[in-house]
Amino acid sequence: MNRLPLLAAAIAAATTLLAPAALAHEGPGKGGWKPMPAFETMDTNKDGALTLAEFRAGLAGKPRMLARADKMFKRTDANGDGKVQKAELEAWKARRAEMRGKRGGGKPGAGDKGSEM
Repeated sequence: MNRLPLLAAAIAAATTLLAPAALAHEGPGKGGWKPMPAFETMDTNKDGALTLAEFRAGLAGKPRMLARADKMFKRTDANGDGKVQKAELEAWKARRAEMRGKRGGGKPGAGDKGSEM
């Protein structure tokens, strides 16, 4: 008897039943890992650039990131003009994702404790 269809059905059922629990997991550490809000959400005055105040306000619900907001802003502001444009933020996010991938297989929070910076 061919057990492959039965095995495939069991895997599909388990995936369907366990997926909501996996998606609800908040990730490692206190409060869990949460992605940075979208640029458009943080750019409250809609001028196409984030000030430090907008950057900090955008991270208000992320205490671990907020604690390092000034340092993150300075690293993200590639041209040093005191504002972060969308391209600068996207480049910073890409660098962080690459670093996470090298340290822990791309999982948020993998590697050292400074993985959100």
